[in-house]
Amino acid sequence: GRGLAEQVVRAALEHARAMAARGYSVDVMLRFYRIGHAYFTERILAKLNDVVPDPALAMAVAADLQRYGFAYVDRISSEVAAEYVAELDRMQNRVRAARTDAVRGLIAGDQIDLQRAERTLSHRLTGWQTAFVCWTDREDVDLARVGTTVGSHLGTPHPLLVPDGGQALWGWVSTAEAPELARDDLTSLVERIPKTVRISVGT
Repeated sequence: GRGLAEQVVRAALEHARAMAARGYSVDVMLRFYRIGHAYFTERILAKLNDVVPDPALAMAVAADLQRYGFAYVDRISSEVAAEYVAELDRMQNRVRAARTDAVRGLIAGDQIDLQRAERTLSHRLTGWQTAFVCWTDREDVDLARVGTTVGSHLGTPHPLLVPDGGQALWGWVSTAEAPELARDDLTSLVERIPKTVRISVGT
């Protein structure tokens, strides 16, 4: 009945959220439904003749059940995929908020648990810190990619990046020694950055 159908959908959406939280890909999640559909079809075909002896009627029943099965998988896969993406967005928003709070607290000089902050930021805070800010007037620039390029130039392929709105980005690089920031050395970096982006780098 309707109540059972709603319970099935709720369970499917909970499963989608759990799969997202555990880091599984959306393809792995949807594979459950493809395998389930195949199993459902195999079991029906194996037992149908025992339940419906008339071959013509059995064929009609099989066709109806296949249409039902396909319609269910088609509907539920769309819903669970959308819920999976929504859960990923919620998780990423929580992570971004925690990272931004940690960075603002560090900048403000608040008393912060260093190890906890490093875990939150996935960034070493005990090394030499080089900061940079990227900004642009354009909305079609991938500032995260620009930040990764800057970070790689300064010594790490995984800099700490914190968006400041849609058109600015803060970044930090942690290195064992002070990076080279001479004008000649930065020229090669400038050549790899879109002309519409401005960058300020400092120690």
